Amino acid sequence: TLWSREEARRVLTGLLPFVNVLFANAGAAADVFDIQTGNPDTWDGHLQAAREAAVALARLAPFDLLALTVRDHPSASQNDYAGLLYDGSQFYGSRPYRFEVVERLGGGDAFTAGVLHGLCQGWAHSQTVEFATAASALKHTIPGDLNLLTEAEIREVAAGNVTGKVKR
Repeated sequence: TLWSREEARRVLTGLLPFVNVLFANAGAAADVFDIQTGNPDTWDGHLQAAREAAVALARLAPFDLLALTVRDHPSASQNDYAGLLYDGSQFYGSRPYRFEVVERLGGGDAFTAGVLHGLCQGWAHSQTVEFATAASALKHTIPGDLNLLTEAEIREVAAGNVTGKVKR
């Protein structure tokens, strides 16, 4: 590892005042900042843990936005997954996704890129979190660590068009 938890906490705490958008999850909040949210055993529990982590993280610095992923592992190859944005007063959650994991590498990058894309486009937070979560969920189904999908393909899934029918 790059550094101990104590070193990570010290260094990252010093950087937080300069962060506008913080990307995290409940596990990282616990590991780095010792933010405890309980041990969820249901999907709703995972969502609640993410909300609690977001509120606790928001107390550390004046972020414009917190972006969190929420994940559960019903089996070794299957994930339940969602995204959550928090602006300090309101939560914006995505629809949940369940998918077979082909490759986890790049999933967080795809979520981050999706959030940044939505912010740069001036989208509403609700649209941004749907797009980012769809981008990340789809990336998990692609081998390799790059998301090879177009914006249009991601927007289709973000809009709920997940029938499984072949599109030509």
